[in-house]
Amino acid sequence: MKHVNSSGEPASERPNSLGMREEVLSDLLNSIDKKGAEGDAKREFVRWPFRKVSVQVSVMQPGGGGSSKLKMACRNLSRGGMSLLHSAFMHPGSRVQVHLPRPDGTVMTTEGVIVRCTHVRAMVHEIGLRFLHPVDAKQFVQTDPMTDAFSLEKIDPELLKGTVVHLDDSATERKLLAHYLRGTSLRVRPAEGLAEALKLIGEGCDLLIIDMDMSGTNGVEAVGEIRGQGYGTPVILVTADTAAAAKVNIGELQISALIPKPFTQETVLRAIAEYISADSGSRALCSSLPEDHPNKVLVDGYVQSLRALSGRLKECMTKDDAKGCRTLSLHIQGTAANYGYQSIGRLAASAAKAIAATGSAAEASVSLEALIKACDRAKP
Repeated sequence: MKHVNSSGEPASERPNSLGMREEVLSDLLNSIDKKGAEGDAKREFVRWPFRKVSVQVSVMQPGGGGSSKLKMACRNLSRGGMSLLHSAFMHPGSRVQVHLPRPDGTVMTTEGVIVRCTHVRAMVHEIGLRFLHPVDAKQFVQTDPMTDAFSLEKIDPELLKGTVVHLDDSATERKLLAHYLRGTSLRVRPAEGLAEALKLIGEGCDLLIIDMDMSGTNGVEAVGEIRGQGYGTPVILVTADTAAAAKVNIGELQISALIPKPFTQETVLRAIAEYISADSGSRALCSSLPEDHPNKVLVDGYVQSLRALSGRLKECMTKDDAKGCRTLSLHIQGTAANYGYQSIGRLAASAAKAIAATGSAAEASVSLEALIKACDRAKP
């Protein structure tokens, strides 16, 4: 005999824990999206609609006691997390595995932690889930490369580090890009032609920005030549000819993104942040204090305290403890420069600012993770 729920539907055949089919779920999600539109503006990650009637979620039991498998409805997805709907309250801090379906029918399993649970109405609860490791959200959602290709909404220019080669035959456009990136720590290397660009690429870079509408060798041909020489560096193509850009086979040429002209500073920063990490690498961060500075004898102890603060920041992030993360960030901001770690102090200030803007450690995770990595890399 089959067990049935209150609606008379076999329990094993429920599409999700709410028992909602697509039409009813769609009405509910429309209502939630309308109410949440204002709050979404503060988020660090772009949320793309990911309306799924059923997503498999495994809730890990504490102490290694196995897991409970559930079907939940899904509202949206970002690089850093997702929003799910469930029929009961779930405790923040709970660890889960979520099985994300791709458009081709394959599934990727990733781990996360519940950072919030909000009652919506009746038995409906919205679950905020932060992934332990960021995902490439564009594997799972269909996006328009000309309008919504970038996953970060909030960018701190000071966190951008690395080398960008900019290929454009217009001196005006090269100057404009350099002007837009003046507040970053990026090294921008301009190139007027393909030969010059190839020389710079060969010397090492993290990202290419290429104009599609150049005279002589156009941008698409330039990308083909660069790929033909074995360079796999991410490429952002910029163009005023959006109709022609729509015909470009971005998959075959491994073009990471397309930006329509005229582009804004915000668009450029978001595009670059997508492909250049806020972390400057694995090199050690050393104190800048001269040997005869009176605080030099205290540096070893301060480095040890940074290690401890990094661990506490990780714990607070796991719990989405925004207040705790901000308190620790402000502490680091107020002390780092005294021991010669000005760059760590700036990262701490950025993290504190991001938390104040979003009210969530999960939403400020990019800034917090950059700070944690810097603390871990500090050396006397």
